[in-house]
Amino acid sequence: MKKRFIQRWHSQVGYLLLLFLILSGTTLAQKAETRVDKNSYTSSIPQTGQTNSWSAGDDGNLQRGINWPVPRFSDNQDGTVMDNLTDLIWLKDADCFNHQTWSGSLVAASTLKSGDCGLSDGSKEGEWRLPNILELESLRDINYSLPALSDTKGNGKWSDGKPFEKVRSSYYWSSSTNAGSTNYAWYLHLGSGSVFSSAKSDNCCLVWPVRGGSR
Repeated sequence: MKKRFIQRWHSQVGYLLLLFLILSGTTLAQKAETRVDKNSYTSSIPQTGQTNSWSAGDDGNLQRGINWPVPRFSDNQDGTVMDNLTDLIWLKDADCFNHQTWSGSLVAASTLKSGDCGLSDGSKEGEWRLPNILELESLRDINYSLPALSDTKGNGKWSDGKPFEKVRSSYYWSSSTNAGSTNYAWYLHLGSGSVFSSAKSDNCCLVWPVRGGSR
């Protein structure tokens, strides 16, 4: 009797274990299918801002990516502007330093402090920095040109004071070096939204300091 009970118990345990493995396998398979399902894939990359469409399937038609917050930017009324998409804080004055070499732009950004360039935010030297190229690119709205930048709400073209001041359709240095030629660094042409690189010794580009960001 005892032996028969043990056999039955083993049989039930084996059945439950087999059922568990089957269900677990089904769940894992469903998760795998979800990951590779291109139609349900959600990107963590923001939208470009382009809403004009020239062909079915183009960027303006599909508008894939994370939706921009409204408003896109917030004027902090202290000489700084918060980008509500990236949480980066930008200097409101986009032309405080004129054209600089790359090394000059690094120094200009890192020594910026409250009292300079219209700032009243209490910031100290070392809190500001030159943005990397991806941070600079995050400002672009390629629905526009001259400059490729949106207004405060994010649904119209930039104009002076909405929210940035003195934005130029010119070149802005990034802190990112061109790995293919390390005496060159990347810059953003805000007129077109294009990215290029230039010799670090060139006195070619403007400085647009930023602070915040994850490390």
